[in-house]
Amino acid sequence: NDEDNENSGNASARGITVQPLTPDIADQINAPKNAHGVVVTDVDPGSSAADSGVGQGDIITGVDRKPVGAVQDFKRLMNAAQGKSVLVTVNRGGQTAFLVVQPNK
Repeated sequence: NDEDNENSGNASARGITVQPLTPDIADQINAPKNAHGVVVTDVDPGSSAADSGVGQGDIITGVDRKPVGAVQDFKRLMNAAQGKSVLVTVNRGGQTAFLVVQPNK
């Protein structure tokens, strides 16, 4: 159940809800100064994203080795991989992690 709230700039896919990484949010989560991507605001418990280790506050910088600079990029790349597992690149506390997110069951 992928939902969108076009007004708020949020997007959801595979249990991951993201929003743009603004300077204010970057400060709140102590993101590196050069961070880019979208920030995870929520992860549905029991979703494939939660199982793979995606967490609130993670910055998603890539999906399937393609850069994510905006919410639209995240939505487009996740939709393109429907039914397949995706490699999600996250920046967590300045460290890069690669997480494989399976399709939701």
